[in-house]
Amino acid sequence: MARYSKFPSDSQESAFAIHSLNNYTNFYLSSSVAALDLDSRNVGDLIRALHREVTRQLATGGVEYAKLKWALMPRRTHKEIAFIFDSTAAGSDHYGLDFSKVWLSALWRDGPQRTAISQGDILKAPAAWVWRELEEHLVRTNDFPRLHTEHYYVLYLTNMARTQVSAIDAALRDSTAAYLGYIDCSTWTPLKSFMLLPQYALRDGDALVVAADEDGSPYITPPTGGHRFNLVGVEEALYGVLLDHRMDNGVPAWADEDSVLTLTALGGGQSPLRELKLDLDERRFAYLKTAEPDGHLGSVRSARLDGLSREELIQAIETKIRSGLVFHLRFVRGTRDDDPAPENDALMFDVQVEFPDDTGKARRYLVAIKYTPASHSGKVVSFY
Repeated sequence: MARYSKFPSDSQESAFAIHSLNNYTNFYLSSSVAALDLDSRNVGDLIRALHREVTRQLATGGVEYAKLKWALMPRRTHKEIAFIFDSTAAGSDHYGLDFSKVWLSALWRDGPQRTAISQGDILKAPAAWVWRELEEHLVRTNDFPRLHTEHYYVLYLTNMARTQVSAIDAALRDSTAAYLGYIDCSTWTPLKSFMLLPQYALRDGDALVVAADEDGSPYITPPTGGHRFNLVGVEEALYGVLLDHRMDNGVPAWADEDSVLTLTALGGGQSPLRELKLDLDERRFAYLKTAEPDGHLGSVRSARLDGLSREELIQAIETKIRSGLVFHLRFVRGTRDDDPAPENDALMFDVQVEFPDDTGKARRYLVAIKYTPASHSGKVVSFY
């Protein structure tokens, strides 16, 4: 195991919050680490430097990095939705372009102000299995055609309120007969294993944040008409690491590789999340089992964990986070009575987990963890 960094205890590093790091489907970071033979401290320094540069490039285009949080990480009150199209019913072989003329207009009028936009085909999945999944999960008004799976085109949007889902569903249905319906992908579905969708853009109000070349020229040119989006370009390498939304494709090895480097941003020694030793002290355990608004009993109860002992609750959460993705990495400067208190400095990150409710339906919870890189251990802080 690589030696952990002493960050931030021996540094003057400013407080920061990194919403998401993509070492899951993007390999710029891991290849740079290998090529330069970087140790854990250097990797952490590199990540935080990339974060500062992304923040600067976004600001040049009038976009605040902090406001992109819910586009890039799970939000328990909002949904991730896959809108499905029949690409054989498009007007030409350039079906991605044809469909973008439709969904860009719908997104402009009815979509979330901040969302990650990905698009592509369902690839290399058994056709009969995909049809069964669509029969069970596709929200639709009519039957759907049984196609080769690569002919199902997907538009994937994050951070969607229920009203926005309904509005975009209606707009797409009214705009093209190629639109088949949508699937709620907020919790795990095996279809995600076959949705390796390239990201098109991040929406921030009137801006589409897209990958660009070193001169800042965007790699995409959206069709005009039906919207007034302007493009904000961020250098491709930076974009892929810090602005590329990670969909959980259900590959544990990818999650391991992702967390190995992600946690170095907090001083970690390149150990995977599945090796994290989790703790929950008695005071925090009592807090989690206190009724809202002061505690988290409602969440613990809906996950059917309220009858567990402290040790059992730790084990249940620990089991779930082993294959999870790390989000919202942050260094928080401690205070006491509004005065600086370095002894209260905290390294934090979040992991989304799923537990079934009393009906058997999977529900999402965000676990906040206070991280100690020296021992690769964490303490549960909150469970929502």
